[in-house]
Amino acid sequence: DALLGGREDDCAALLMKPYLRGTPLWEIFDRLFCEAMSRVGELWYSGDLTIAQEHLATHTATSALHALRSVIAVTEVESRLAVCCSVEDDFHELPVQLAQIIFESEGCRVINLGANTPFFALEDAVRRHEPQVVCISATMLFHRDRGAHDYRSFHFLTRQMGAKVLLGGKGFTADEEARERFPADLYAESFKELHTFLVTNPGGK
Repeated sequence: DALLGGREDDCAALLMKPYLRGTPLWEIFDRLFCEAMSRVGELWYSGDLTIAQEHLATHTATSALHALRSVIAVTEVESRLAVCCSVEDDFHELPVQLAQIIFESEGCRVINLGANTPFFALEDAVRRHEPQVVCISATMLFHRDRGAHDYRSFHFLTRQMGAKVLLGGKGFTADEEARERFPADLYAESFKELHTFLVTNPGGK
């Protein structure tokens, strides 16, 4: 397996070849990239991979994404700005990077705050940069009560500014309670849904 073997060039080719043949990015991410990384996660959880092997696979996947990003053609860069991050105590950066690439492929400018971003820090970034879209990933919500409390202030600010809030990852989408406590304009369960939202809401408002 190219991921587990750390074969960065092979992994990059597995992503770039379908893209250059016309396969949509969301399909590459949903049906190829995420499935492969989910399999890595399952192997690590079951004890069939060491931490070092999991880290190597993640590093290799990240390198492949960077290579793919370098060949993505954007016909026109628009004024729409998106801020992307994952929630506090969630150190998974790959979902945020995938979202960034989807945004950029549609001509959006992106500020990527990365992983482990508390809502108060995200709120400060929204005040500073005034984005039209805020995209937050949560593989898990480790502190749901505290997060929901902090989210209220952040969400009130985005309503005042007219920014759309897009939430993704099982932390936000796995149960109705999370959706009730973290209101949003979209709960994306796939990158196809994220892409569809962007192309059907071109102004971000």
